[in-house]
Amino acid sequence: MKIPLNQFEQYIEETILKRGLSYFKSGYVGEPEEITQGVYEAIVSGSEDYHVDLKIKSGIITEYTCTCPYDIGPVCKHVAAVLFYLQQDVLELKPKVIPLQKAKEKAAAKKVKKKTIAEQINDMLEKITHDELKQFILEKAKIDLSFRNTFLSSFAYQNAHESKELYAKQVKSILRTASGRDGFIYWNQAVGVGKLVSELLATAQKQSENKNYKSAIFATTAVMCG
Repeated sequence: MKIPLNQFEQYIEETILKRGLSYFKSGYVGEPEEITQGVYEAIVSGSEDYHVDLKIKSGIITEYTCTCPYDIGPVCKHVAAVLFYLQQDVLELKPKVIPLQKAKEKAAAKKVKKKTIAEQINDMLEKITHDELKQFILEKAKIDLSFRNTFLSSFAYQNAHESKELYAKQVKSILRTASGRDGFIYWNQAVGVGKLVSELLATAQKQSENKNYKSAIFATTAVMCG
């Protein structure tokens, strides 16, 4: 469901809106980070921290996801809370009062246009050396399954032994890591699994756009055969 940002209240269930507004007013929404133009990520605190991702194009929310297990409706209270945050000036809302010094620091920060995460990363990549980057990737790949799978699938076309089985191993690794002692994937792990598999499919799409069709076919068939 696509939602106009300036009319989001008309598209979300009233109960969810009230809960989202309560979360916003209580100061539970962290300042959204703009990853790239129109792509936002925010953390909303509740019984635990949940990650909300939004894509906004020409004032329309085209995609929205949250890591919470809510599945009764299309929009959860955490997504609604972030939307209230983004529209707080338009709606003349205020979150929980913060100490005067923090308020001054926040006001000062707003005077300078903040770079997107992508721009900040690009600045760093201009400064770090090839060896530093290589070492970081090696260390990160050892401990982070999501990063490792994304890296391997993104550059699998450089692997002389690339095959559907290579991607199938990644899918099995994702499922195995999320499985409990009984071999089942419980509800609190399902969102994470979906996100990792979605990343693999997004990589396949990019490979197709780059005309690496063999890689795209291998990745998508591996997910389909799961």
